[in-house]
Amino acid sequence: MLARLRSLLLKTPVKVAFGLVAAYFLFAWFGFEPLLKWAAPKYLADKSRHALSLETAKFDPLRLSVELKGLKLTEPDGQPLLSFARLFVDFDAASLFNRAWTFDEIRLTAPDARVELRADGSLNWSALIEALKSEDEEEDQPLPRLLIRHVALEKGRVGFVDRKVAGGFETAFNPLDLTLHDLSTLPNDRDRYTLAATTQAGARIRVKGELMLNPFAASGDLGIDQVTLARYWPYVGAKLNMAPPAGTLAASLRYRVAYADKRLSLLLDQLGVEVAGLGLRGKDAKQDAVALERLALSGGRFDLEKRQLELGEIALSGGHLALRRDREGRLDLLDWLSPAAPDAAPDAAPETKPATATAAAKPTPEAATGWRIDLAKFSLNGLGIQFNDAGFATPLDAEVGNLQLGFKASAEVGGAATRARLEGLGVSLSGIRLVS
Repeated sequence: MLARLRSLLLKTPVKVAFGLVAAYFLFAWFGFEPLLKWAAPKYLADKSRHALSLETAKFDPLRLSVELKGLKLTEPDGQPLLSFARLFVDFDAASLFNRAWTFDEIRLTAPDARVELRADGSLNWSALIEALKSEDEEEDQPLPRLLIRHVALEKGRVGFVDRKVAGGFETAFNPLDLTLHDLSTLPNDRDRYTLAATTQAGARIRVKGELMLNPFAASGDLGIDQVTLARYWPYVGAKLNMAPPAGTLAASLRYRVAYADKRLSLLLDQLGVEVAGLGLRGKDAKQDAVALERLALSGGRFDLEKRQLELGEIALSGGHLALRRDREGRLDLLDWLSPAAPDAAPDAAPETKPATATAAAKPTPEAATGWRIDLAKFSLNGLGIQFNDAGFATPLDAEVGNLQLGFKASAEVGGAATRARLEGLGVSLSGIRLVS
């Protein structure tokens, strides 16, 4: 037996096999880290001049897992793009036999990414993405067969900067936590996912649902609350002569989105939005001209495929409205609108060609059907109004202690004809006072 075993071990194929196994383990234990720490930064620098650094990189040859720690990625000028404390990838050897790349776990700890929208409209990630894009990349390629049993993102942070808005806008989502279970690109496989994030301003985002990648479909619940309106004012403030608004917003909905055969379907259901403590005033005003204790939308539904928008109820309760009309008859609320910039005069009139019958645009079926909009109930209660009219020789002050208003409405727009209907209109005024 010993002679036979010795004879077997001395055969060339066995020696080659033992040599390959020994080389595999030696590379995993001693060669993987220095090779990766040298090759990855060099490859990235040659491609895009971005800088990449790693603290440690380990490969477990028995478990087939990779662990990276202390990664930092920066732009050529040194601006940070991405960093993380730890990335752990656990590869399942069974995927070598089931025709799908399978991972038992992918875990990313303390990632910190920076996204910047520059003044020219480009992203700080654009140069890196373009540099790494394959020249032989073809469109409409099938997704690779992939199965990841567990994905976890822990204690993440995403910083966002927008240089296009006046004065700039900056916020951060922190902490950011994401979990995915059984993420798969195999046909008709569904995955479960949850996402929880808190912005720098305190807004909280929660998403929970199911995801299918082949074909693409997603459904679940989305909730957002504690959104401070003033924090996001830079996006609209440049177009309005208004001070940042007061108030907080919360929203929730169920969603279902799918894309197949180059067709998108989107359904939003159980849509609810609530704004509390809303206050609006002019840029130089000291007091709010519009103040609402509560503005709420409930029972909303949006169906892109059927082209329908249903609003269950819009309710406004509590607050006051202060208006002023000057001697020329202009309301002060109109001053909130910034004057539009005059259009530049064209250098020369563009050459026009006679229209032909074949060039005439044909209405699409979607345009022919139009949109259906229904509002089941609108209610306003507890609104006080103060109105100062300087158009009289002696200015007139009018006050309404309580305005109540209710109706329901429906409309059809975008089709062959536009129709609107208002029903059940009721108005109640109390506490009326006129002073000249």
